Amino acid sequence: MRSVVRLFFGAVAGTLLLLAFAGNANAQYTSSVGLKPSSGKAGSSFTISWNFYPCKGPVTFSWNGTPTWSANADPQNPSGTVAATVPAGAQPGTYPVTGTCTNARTGGPLSAGSRFTVTPTPT
Repeated sequence: MRSVVRLFFGAVAGTLLLLAFAGNANAQYTSSVGLKPSSGKAGSSFTISWNFYPCKGPVTFSWNGTPTWSANADPQNPSGTVAATVPAGAQPGTYPVTGTCTNARTGGPLSAGSRFTVTPTPT
């Protein structure tokens, strides 16, 4: 009976140890982009806040698929803000603002996005 109990507790302890180490090996990567404000007229200013971990090199931000702004990032400085301006010719509607950088661990891309709504100019 004692050997069955020891075997059971040994298996449970081994499983917990494996799960603890597996969690570290598969650490989550964090990517986010926020806009403040998230709406305004063509030509208006807004701020892009970002968090990309683990990022190396620049973070490139695109307006509706066109690279427009950039910021420096590295694993020690994974977040920040960028001053931005809505393109002057933007028509009323909602547009994606996407940030992308290179994952410092895997070499693959890290990306995240948000949406900006261009409001009509009053007449």
